[in-house]
Amino acid sequence: MAAALGISIRAPAGDAPPSGAINSSANPPSLSDVSSTPPANLERVEVRGERERLPGFLGRIFGYSWNVSENWGSNFHIRGGQLVDAIGFRHDYLQSHPGEKATVVVVTRPPNPRVTQAVVVYTSGGRLRLESVATGDIQAWGLTAADIDRPEVLRKYVEGIRDTYLMGEGFSTIGDAQNMFLDTGTGVNIQTAAGQTPTIAGLSSAGQVAAAENTVDSAMLMALVQDVKPSGGALAVAEETGDYSKVWRGHGVDNAPVYLYPGSSDDMLTSAFHWLNDENKVGLIPVARGRVKVDLSHLEGRNKGAPDATQSAVVFDWDGVHYMYTDQFGTLGMPFPRNPVTGAPYLVLKNGDLLESLYFVATFARKYPNEKAALVPPVDGIHAAAIFTQAGHIWMMSPFLGRFELPDRYKSEHIGAISKLHDALIARELKKLPPGTASLPATGLPQVLPGDSSNEQVRRAYLAFTELGIPGGFVVNEKNLPGLKVSYQGSEYAYFAPN
Repeated sequence: MAAALGISIRAPAGDAPPSGAINSSANPPSLSDVSSTPPANLERVEVRGERERLPGFLGRIFGYSWNVSENWGSNFHIRGGQLVDAIGFRHDYLQSHPGEKATVVVVTRPPNPRVTQAVVVYTSGGRLRLESVATGDIQAWGLTAADIDRPEVLRKYVEGIRDTYLMGEGFSTIGDAQNMFLDTGTGVNIQTAAGQTPTIAGLSSAGQVAAAENTVDSAMLMALVQDVKPSGGALAVAEETGDYSKVWRGHGVDNAPVYLYPGSSDDMLTSAFHWLNDENKVGLIPVARGRVKVDLSHLEGRNKGAPDATQSAVVFDWDGVHYMYTDQFGTLGMPFPRNPVTGAPYLVLKNGDLLESLYFVATFARKYPNEKAALVPPVDGIHAAAIFTQAGHIWMMSPFLGRFELPDRYKSEHIGAISKLHDALIARELKKLPPGTASLPATGLPQVLPGDSSNEQVRRAYLAFTELGIPGGFVVNEKNLPGLKVSYQGSEYAYFAPN
């Protein structure tokens, strides 16, 4: 996706990570690119009302609890920021209900990378529920709490409900939720293959169950016999198209519309950054604010065919994806580059050879417990690497040089000799390259993601090591540069962002 987006961003060469005293810090490094004060000029939106269920027979069959009064609760209310809302709801719910589960289902319309849906699916007292600003808070009839661990089922169910909203607004559906239980790769019914009986409350015959599994057909049947549109449809269309100009809360002076999400584009960015940087609201998330150059040719709707543009944006990492949020284009997802050997994402650190190599050793050892991997210390103090065995051969993973096999005379226990070989190879290549080159072109590890800041990179690395169970903590050096220290197999390693 990153290649398709045509990301073009240049990071300064910078200096080598400085050495010096390490000052431990219990808190994440402060983000200096934006004030930490809350967005003062955004009005909080909270509309109260009663929810209703479709009456009679249809209500028993479909179980949809439509948000007919537009009771959207207390969300962050950012145009195109439904993922920010979902992250906040999930964090708050798990903090209040530690014994339950919650996940965020993110939907895009490939090749368009823009997020059209972000719905929280959570368990509550043995039942499964869904929550988003557009759909309200509804029970997932036909699914069970166990389905929270089946992401493909959840995604198709969410898409089917969205299609229902869009058809209620006369908006043609373009999703692929033709059968919420059908695995599109194999054609196998996911529930049946798992030993479950597909059921929806109120249906008994095989024909009725098959029809109810198809959420799009269910929505069409409902539309024929019940002339009631879900009031969340207008907002669902806005999320789908990115155009929020028709989503009003009423009329004000001179009968002018009062928009649901008031505020300028800068207000939206400030609000998004504020919430994503608030650990009490969303947890610790790698986030930064800056200007990003991105190819927008894959966008559809009102932004179709837009040229390359440099955007003021908030970028953040979530669930293995790097996102860029702008008011105009919504939230665009860009997958992380991944290590071809381990399949794990790179940390993507500027001059981060040491931590990248250490992370490779840890992830390789977990994936291939019968093979060997070891850190190759940097002779020059900068260029670390890793070695690993594979099918009786020994390979090197060098952030500067790339991946290559070593001659047979080298063994995994010959770390000293391998370090000297690595240093000599790098010294030879540096003579051919401009000063400050971070890696050999086309072979080295990525150094930056679009819009990255040093603080975001350090947070990303911290979370990656924490997920592996490797202890670490934020640090700063004598130049007040953010860094990270981690402890692995009895040794401690430190990284500082370049000056």
